[in-house]
Amino acid sequence: LAEIRRALQSPPPFRFLETSGWSLPQPAEGSGPGILVARELPAGRLETVRAYAKAHGVTVNDVFLAAHYRAVYRLAQPPAGTPLTLMTHVNHRRRLPDRQAGAIANLAQPALVNIGTELGATFDDTVALVHAAMERVKQEPPMLAMLVLGAKMRSPLFRRRLQRKMAARPRPRRGAGAPPFNNIGQIDPTRLSLGVPATNAYLTACLSRAQDPSIQLVLTTCGEHVNLVIVTRKIGNNREILDMLLDAFEQELAATA
Repeated sequence: LAEIRRALQSPPPFRFLETSGWSLPQPAEGSGPGILVARELPAGRLETVRAYAKAHGVTVNDVFLAAHYRAVYRLAQPPAGTPLTLMTHVNHRRRLPDRQAGAIANLAQPALVNIGTELGATFDDTVALVHAAMERVKQEPPMLAMLVLGAKMRSPLFRRRLQRKMAARPRPRRGAGAPPFNNIGQIDPTRLSLGVPATNAYLTACLSRAQDPSIQLVLTTCGEHVNLVIVTRKIGNNREILDMLLDAFEQELAATA
């Protein structure tokens, strides 16, 4: 009950993203067909990430998320004092009795991560900041404020009041905010029916709406393969920016070797 009261008094998480002040350099509006950019990390990288995570007392996801933070920071170059917030996902499989899902299922929930206004001078520094932020996220029901807001939306009176408030607010630029990071987890290729034996596979995010350039970076592991995928609308130099983001992510992870 105390958590619910606190959630009701907190602004919705998306408010922080709209005013976060850092994003990739890209046009404000999107158009054109969808584009998929995929990258497999070098062989052996998952092994070095696991060893690094164990040595530093953090999770593998903490390490990947830190690499994403530093990659986006390279391209965005936010002004000093900018809150470094972005959206990621919290895995709820660990809450199951055997920590495994019986089939492909969405057992993750969006969560807002804020490491403060400093990235840290080194990769180790960023990992420590990310780990501390993720531990705070895991200590309370993630996105509880959004769940409570959804429940309140059942009231027609509340919906009308919210619509009036939203209409009076300046409309945020589409695509604003750092690209979300979604670590989907591991895929077992032996459970895929593709007609031929599969050795590697990945999942993607949904394609954004027309005129929306927003993107998110999706990471999937399959055996020892680590795959990075971005799906978005093809706009201007968007492909070049996406390749630069994946290049930077890969380069940052090299610090784990």
